[in-house]
Amino acid sequence: MFTTYSSKIKAFRVIAEYLNFGDEVIKLNQLRKQSDIMELVGHPKNPRLLKVKDPAKTLFLTFSSQLHEVELALLEEVQSRSNLGTARKVAEICLSDQSDEAKLAELSSCLETNVQKTESGFKLGF
Repeated sequence: MFTTYSSKIKAFRVIAEYLNFGDEVIKLNQLRKQSDIMELVGHPKNPRLLKVKDPAKTLFLTFSSQLHEVELALLEEVQSRSNLGTARKVAEICLSDQSDEAKLAELSSCLETNVQKTESGFKLGF
């Protein structure tokens, strides 16, 4: 299952808020504004789009490196606290995000199947 940038940012934001990491929350809010576009530009199923234009590639690489920096900062903070309560809370946040994404994927698949059934059963009659 592929994790979207939006869902990854959402999970990181919840973790950053739990850790009272205000600077990272601000960075994540800024990254969230760009994540939908970056989803299209850097999607692994559409690698050709990344080759189309250098500006798009530059924007994506900047976005990706900023997200990676936030991820490392959160990881370092969790490791520096090194207590069981923090580890459990962070794991709980990550697991709930994965289950939400699995539910969305299941719903999307169901809707896609229903649309295909409807389209195959629909015939124009003149």
